Amino acid sequence: MSAAALFRPEKKLVRAQLVLLGKELRRDPSAAPELLPVLGDAFGHPDTDIQERALNLAAAHLTDDPALRAALADQAPLLSPAHRGRAAELFGASATGAEDTEPYREILPPPPLPVPVAPAPETVAETVELVAALVNSRTVNLDEFERALDGLVRHSHRDRAALAEALGPALAGRWWLDPEDSRYYTTSVQLPGLEQVAAAVLGARPAREVHPPHVAGGATATTPGSASPTTRA
Repeated sequence: MSAAALFRPEKKLVRAQLVLLGKELRRDPSAAPELLPVLGDAFGHPDTDIQERALNLAAAHLTDDPALRAALADQAPLLSPAHRGRAAELFGASATGAEDTEPYREILPPPPLPVPVAPAPETVAETVELVAALVNSRTVNLDEFERALDGLVRHSHRDRAALAEALGPALAGRWWLDPEDSRYYTTSVQLPGLEQVAAAVLGARPAREVHPPHVAGGATATTPGSASPTTRA
């Protein structure tokens, strides 16, 4: 049963099986030659904590049986380099494995090469199209965000009036362009991402006056500092 469980990737399952093995070995120490060799499956587990638990279990119940030590030494090279030194002390020098003749090296994939961001849109129309697509998108593409921001700043510097004339209709659905909606926000409201820059290009800012939020059923509410109630249907 242990041989069928210790190679599994589920860490909870493997830990539970190691606990059962420990209980059985404490109950019947003479079972060590039969049960301990199966720990080799746990020696090769990808989780190093599982490996350490298996090694501790072997150390606690190891006997002087040369065949048992040899069997565990043959499986010890499956351990991570951090545990092989202790395995060599417990089972013999052969536990280190042939690959330990060279120093251990961590082999990582090469870092990705930097890729330059595409240049900013060349025309006002391209800039407006990109900004509108990003503002209305539920996801953020960082490369496209950088290009859109670059385009807004460049074309605003070159001809802000032309940019604003094209940008306004493309963003007509945003609340901060609607006087009826924007009057319910203060100037401290921080617009997200490109909208902050686009609002600056268009000269659009939420009103300073704060009105009460919508109340269902026509209930009345008063604004701070107001003596009379106001109603918003």
